[in-house]
Amino acid sequence: MGDSVSQVRGHSANGPDRRKREIAAALGILVVCVILGLAAAVPSDAEMIDQALFRITVEHMRNGEGYYSAYDSAQDIVYGPQRAAITETIRAFRMPTTFLLWQLLPSEEAIWWLFVTVAGLTGIVATRLVARPELGIFVSVYLLGVGVVLEEGQSTAQFMTTELWAVGPILGALVMARRERWWMAAGLAVLAVLVRELAAPLLAAGVLLAVLGRAPRPPWFTGAAVALGAYVLHAMSAAKFIEPTTSQAPIVDETQLPFTILEMMGFALPAGIVIGPILWLLAVRSTWRSRRLLDMSVLGLPLVGLIIDRPYWGILVAPIAAIWGIDHLLDVVRRRPSASSAAV
Repeated sequence: MGDSVSQVRGHSANGPDRRKREIAAALGILVVCVILGLAAAVPSDAEMIDQALFRITVEHMRNGEGYYSAYDSAQDIVYGPQRAAITETIRAFRMPTTFLLWQLLPSEEAIWWLFVTVAGLTGIVATRLVARPELGIFVSVYLLGVGVVLEEGQSTAQFMTTELWAVGPILGALVMARRERWWMAAGLAVLAVLVRELAAPLLAAGVLLAVLGRAPRPPWFTGAAVALGAYVLHAMSAAKFIEPTTSQAPIVDETQLPFTILEMMGFALPAGIVIGPILWLLAVRSTWRSRRLLDMSVLGLPLVGLIIDRPYWGILVAPIAAIWGIDHLLDVVRRRPSASSAAV
């Protein structure tokens, strides 16, 4: 079965060696997080537009303003007179989950170090989803590299991008599902949705598993109800700050096919428009052969590039597809010399 415990631990025949490699990978992740955490200057020389928007929102929240009011005020500051044409839609409001957490911290630098911690934990969780735990280091490096872009001696901050914070819960849900700890899996899937609603396909896949009888129904049905209720409440709260006479931005954008899809598959990867699709296809092949429906739901996100031009949504896919793709490629290479061993 695709969700068995043995697949969580990869090639578990050499159990003691596997444990040593996991410990070594965890130490490598710790070193990487410390080095990159100290190397990235906070506050940065510049910041992406979402970073500015989210930072100002949190500053307003620390001054006692409610989330939706603070976000509305931040949009006025960041976008100015052009706001109505850009953000006058409920979809412009992020879910409040991470903002409620960030406002508890005293500064942007404190949020950065929380992000470094989250990136490290996400890498450690990733070690449980591949046969080669060392690949977890890549996940942490990817998240930290996207969080602060270093170019020509200057740093550009975007570590408050909510997609970066959703990768950890997504991976955690996949690990718990493979261990058949269904309440934990569903709970982490709900958390991922509450951080960034783009993770909804993961929760929907869990519901489908339950309907098909491959997972118990109460965890996934309860999780879906909680997530849906939270989003409805979020939409109702955000709607109070939207001018009813303003035309809503269309859901369907003009995309640059096939480049939008390819960019999502390889977002922020070296030569991503080439390497990303290759690793994505390898990851799809691996999950398809293993019949892992939850994994396939995560990998399916780039297909929304058919109608929406949001390459940076690939943050939720690229690091996961990369480690699965590399892991599968190395399996294929290792097994190729012997046809008999490939069949085992």
